[in-house]
Formats: sequence, C-alpha cells, structure tokens
Amino acid sequence: MKLPVITRKTIKEHIEHIKKEKKSKTFKSWSNKLLKKFMEENPELTEIIIPTLESKKPDEYKKGYLAGITTLYELLRKQANKP
Repeated sequence: MKLPVITRKTIKEHIEHIKKEKKSKTFKSWSNKLLKKFMEENPELTEIIIPTLESKKPDEYKKGYLAGITTLYELLRKQANKP
C-alpha cells in the first residue's frame, strides 16, 4: 500500500478546520472523537500508544504525542479521500 502524499492544500484545509473548532470551542471534543475513531480503526496500534501514555513522561509530552498521531491520521485520511 502506498501512502498518499499530503499536499499543501490539505494542510491548509486542516489548519482552517482546527481554527474553526477552536473558535467554536469544540476542538477538544472533535479531537477526542478523532482519536477514538483512529483507535477503533487501528486497534493494533494500542501496543505502541498505550505504553507511551503509561510511561513516566510529562503530561505535556503525552498530549503532544497524541496530538501528533491524530494530526497525521487526519491529514492522511483527508488526502486519501481526495480524487
């Protein structure tokens, strides 16, 4: 399987979506739903994610880790759905 190349347009769309979610104060809810969907679609990745979340790393590190995973997932999903 070849991963789609994430275009500048997709990144801009994603950033605009995040701005909209933050402005409407629904960003955390949207982000949590996205992470839940990601974990449901990729349950095998819990073997990678859970140990990091259970580690002694600072909470800020863990938040950034989850944010990075969900951002990459969302960008790949959006790009793959483009014609």
